[in-house]
Amino acid sequence: MCFVNLIIDRKGYLCANCNSMLEKISEPDCLFEISWEVCNKVTGIYTTLLSKALTCVEQYDHSNYILIGPWRGNTFPDNVFTEKKTLFKAWRRDIARNGITVHAGYWNTPGEPVTLLIDYDEYPQKELLLHKYLPVPEPENNTAQSTVFGIIAAMVVESFVAQYIPEGQKIIAHFHETIGGTGALYLRLNCRNILTVYTIHSSYLSRTIASTGQPFYDELDTYVDSDVAAQFNVMQEHLLEKTIVRSVHVLTAISDYAAAESEQFFGREADIITPNGFEENIVPETEALRLKHVKYRKKLYDMGVQLSPGGEKQVSSLLIGTSGRLEIRNKGFDLFIEVLGRLNESQPEVPIIAYFFVAPPVERLPESKESEMDSAEKYVPSEYKADPVYNILFRRFADHKLLNKPDDDVKIVVLPGYIEKLDNGDKIFSYYDLLSGLDLTVFPSYYEPWGYRPLESLAFKVPTITTSFSGFGLWIRATSTDYNKGIAVLERYDDNEEQVIKGIIKRILEFTLYNDEQFARVKQQAAYYVKLVLWENLFANYKQAYSLALKSARKENSATVTENKM
Repeated sequence: MCFVNLIIDRKGYLCANCNSMLEKISEPDCLFEISWEVCNKVTGIYTTLLSKALTCVEQYDHSNYILIGPWRGNTFPDNVFTEKKTLFKAWRRDIARNGITVHAGYWNTPGEPVTLLIDYDEYPQKELLLHKYLPVPEPENNTAQSTVFGIIAAMVVESFVAQYIPEGQKIIAHFHETIGGTGALYLRLNCRNILTVYTIHSSYLSRTIASTGQPFYDELDTYVDSDVAAQFNVMQEHLLEKTIVRSVHVLTAISDYAAAESEQFFGREADIITPNGFEENIVPETEALRLKHVKYRKKLYDMGVQLSPGGEKQVSSLLIGTSGRLEIRNKGFDLFIEVLGRLNESQPEVPIIAYFFVAPPVERLPESKESEMDSAEKYVPSEYKADPVYNILFRRFADHKLLNKPDDDVKIVVLPGYIEKLDNGDKIFSYYDLLSGLDLTVFPSYYEPWGYRPLESLAFKVPTITTSFSGFGLWIRATSTDYNKGIAVLERYDDNEEQVIKGIIKRILEFTLYNDEQFARVKQQAAYYVKLVLWENLFANYKQAYSLALKSARKENSATVTENKM
């Protein structure tokens, strides 16, 4: 099975310019959206929810669209969530008597959606919930956390509906990923009046296989899920995902890649493809963005000089970046490091500073050792504290002779996490701020069912390079006939890494030769593609998913009536 040749406009997929599937759409009266990444930046799901909020509020208004996520206490980022003590005060007091603490307020994103954040860790009967709803005995810590948060979120939905939603209203609870998705199991068992939708952004089993170095795409149809889960000791996570996927009313997938994984590993075909979109309001206007580029380009440049002073030679450096969780192969960090090592050896005409915005992996890596953290001084600016987990990345740099020596033509800067704060708590800039200062981004992903980073890059008028193994890259290729200007989508297979490496090097070297006029032109071309993925165009896919859920409910009710008559 070769995914590079997948056709985007498959059965059940609604393209941005097609309205034929929107006939007789049924709309929910109330929509809850539940995710671990509500007000909590971990992966691209955060960007999905953040950017989609305005469109959801416009579609269903503030009173009928509610987001639910985790309360993070003292670690909560500044200016993300505005708590309103008077909002739903009586109901929150009542539910607190059952051991559930809910913080109510608004997510500070365009649309300012009503948001409920749950202090799930305080719930006194967590063990009882685990034994009752988890499809595996004696859950490990990560699995237990996922289960408890999701189920308590569902209990919050159940209680809120009983308190505020009139009987007979059409209610949908939409879950994202396994962390939180367990709430769908609770609702299916206890609340027949609340319909469930679940979106696959990736699968635990697929991410695990891809990260091991085994061929994933060409061999996908040969993998048996139970065998692979046992081989890599991820049976609990897999069983939990599989149970959720097979139980919900409607299943959506963010790309054909994610849909194929579902069919192979969970035995269920996605009902509809729901590509991730973007919201233009997140991006500053043209002149403000230009000034932001100038300001944060200097900040980025100063970081590079701080780590490795290089004199006047660095003034005209090309600033390129990549980002993502620390999954060396899946995110394409291995190929990017190889590219940078070769460029450093070849001595390009223009010096290069490469920035890695790297979030820690979901699980700690055994390769990390505290004693090796002196290597961080070569790569991490002094105002940031490096996590020992990043040693696996530092060793890769050293293996490719990327040591930030004064005479090196390629320098490396590592910025742990998606930048929000300095260690002293003073927020000075965000990931989007620094992204706007780059000249070029590179995302040579191996496993990336969607891939928000290239899309975010284009939105901030930063040209980008990605691969056909990215769901977004594949989507762009199928949607646009001229995708080789602001974005380069390199053909990637399981066995053509050398070709991809050479393609990235060629593209980067082209950028080192650009003058100001050429840069301005390619930045403008980059912004064009964002128009194709605005939520105002792509939200129609979600409306179709909700309509399918409502139709499935009518079928269930009809079947129940028939059974009772018999």
